[in-house]
Amino acid sequence: FSGLDENPGLGVHEEAKEKWFPPFYAYAVYQINENMAAGLAITTPFGLGTEWKNPNNTYSGRFRSLLGNVEAVYVSPTFSYKVNNMIGVGAGVDFVYSRVALRRHQGVLFFNGVEAKMYDVADVYLKGEDKASFGFHVSAYAKMTEQLSVGIDYKHSVKNEYDGHGR
Repeated sequence: FSGLDENPGLGVHEEAKEKWFPPFYAYAVYQINENMAAGLAITTPFGLGTEWKNPNNTYSGRFRSLLGNVEAVYVSPTFSYKVNNMIGVGAGVDFVYSRVALRRHQGVLFFNGVEAKMYDVADVYLKGEDKASFGFHVSAYAKMTEQLSVGIDYKHSVKNEYDGHGR
């Protein structure tokens, strides 16, 4: 972050810590017969994280966010059916495990009659996990020619509700 901020003054320059969320994708398929197959996918389709470098917690955006992490693992059993040599369809269920961690400071603005100053009054940390959310997905493909196939995939939204604690 570089720019102006009314609390620390002009010429603010702050850096975020580097975050890395290694993707994981594992797939297994079992051919039931010539027209049907079953599969299982275990994936981490995304990871989201921000954490600011600042050992003294004086980062100028600390009242908005010091830390934000969201991670999810999808386990997706799927069934597919080949309608004919040109068309196939599939459907499955998505079981989702996810966790979240959020941290920020809470501030209070104090005005002494001459100047206003922001004071840190709390370090808010929330952490939780959702062990069982569900969604579904459907897909279809069409083999247009020997060299061209097209497909479409719909993944329904998953609503995560977290149980956890804060301090």
